[in-house]
Order: sequence, then C-alpha cells, then structure tokens
Amino acid sequence: GVSVAQVNVLVAVGHSGPLAPTDLSAALVMDKSTLSRDVAPLLKAGWLKKVPGADKRSHKLELTTAGREKVAALVPAWRAAQ
Repeated sequence: GVSVAQVNVLVAVGHSGPLAPTDLSAALVMDKSTLSRDVAPLLKAGWLKKVPGADKRSHKLELTTAGREKVAALVPAWRAAQ
C-alpha cells in the first residue's frame, strides 16, 4: 500500500531527520507538487508529521514512531529494489 516514491520519502526523512519540504524535494530530485501528493497519504497514515519550522509559515516533516516501524518493515525490500 506504499509506492516506491513514498518509501523514498520515508527513508529520506528517517535518514536525515526533520526536513523542510523544499529540502526534501531537492534531495529526492522531485517536484514540490509531486512531493506534496506523496506526502499527504503518509501524513494521513500517521507515518509522518509536520513540526514547526523556523517561522510560522514553515514546517518540517518528521517520522513518527509508526513511521519508523514502517520504515523498518520496508527497508529490506527497499534495499533490494535499490
């Protein structure tokens, strides 16, 4: 139930820690609108959460405990695919 792009988002956030969406899209060489579409279901599933950024207009994405568990379950298949 998770696309390859969504797994990449989870792994990138898990590896780098909280990331601003702009930084995450640059790291994954992904358009911001595509990233937004991939992030929305991850937020809804409770695997990612938004945390406050440097000012009131910004935020960062961070893995939740459930997100870390999901990444741990997906990493073997993700590594094989890479």
